Amino acid sequence: MPNVSGQPDVKLRGNGELRFSTTSTARIDVTEMANAQARLIANQELEKQAVVHKKEMDKEKSARKCERIVWIIGTAAGGYLLTR
Repeated sequence: MPNVSGQPDVKLRGNGELRFSTTSTARIDVTEMANAQARLIANQELEKQAVVHKKEMDKEKSARKCERIVWIIGTAAGGYLLTR
């Protein structure tokens, strides 16, 4: 955003010194930077959640795999015992 300058202030001092002074105000729009930071934080949080979710899914897959192996072994053992 453009700078906003105030009216110049002119003072004449008793010793004949003439002083000019102005005030300037600069406005900086930080919306884009703030949005980028918010997106970065959100992405980091999503990555953390994805890691946790992946670990949970891996545990569930492992449990299912163990369950299938138990069923296969149990079925094989049952079939073997029935044929004896």
